[in-house]
Amino acid sequence: EYKSYLSFELFMDASNVEEDGEHWRPLHRSRKYKPSQLARLNPVEKSKYLFYEKPSKEAKIAKDSALKRVRQELRQRNAEAENRRRIEVEKQQLERHNQLIGQLKAAEARNRIRLLRIRYNNVRVCAQISPRTHHGNYS
Repeated sequence: EYKSYLSFELFMDASNVEEDGEHWRPLHRSRKYKPSQLARLNPVEKSKYLFYEKPSKEAKIAKDSALKRVRQELRQRNAEAENRRRIEVEKQQLERHNQLIGQLKAAEARNRIRLLRIRYNNVRVCAQISPRTHHGNYS
C-alpha cells in the first residue's frame, strides 16, 4: 500500500511533467506499451495508462468540435437572454412613460376643472354685485 502511495506521489510531482504548449501532463513512470500490449490490458489498467497519454488526433478533433458546439450554444443562449432582457427593459420604460403621460393628463384635467370652478364663482360673484338685468329703480 505504501508502494502504491509512493508511485502516486511520483506521478503527481510537478517536476515530472511535460509541456505541450497548452496543457501539462505528468510523464509516465511506467513503461510504454505497444498497441498490441495495450489491447491486452484490462479496461481499468488501460484507462489509467491512457489518462496520461496525449490524446489522438481524432480525439482532439472531436473535443475541439464539441467545444465549438458548446461555445456556439452558449453564445446563442446569451444572445437570447440579452434579447429577452432588452425587451423587458423596453416594456418597463414604455410602462413608466405611459404612467407619466397618465399623471400629466390627470393633472391637466384637474387644472381645467379648477379653472372652470374659478370662472363659475367669478361669474356668480359678478352677477351678485352688478346684475345685468334690473327691474326697478337705480338708487
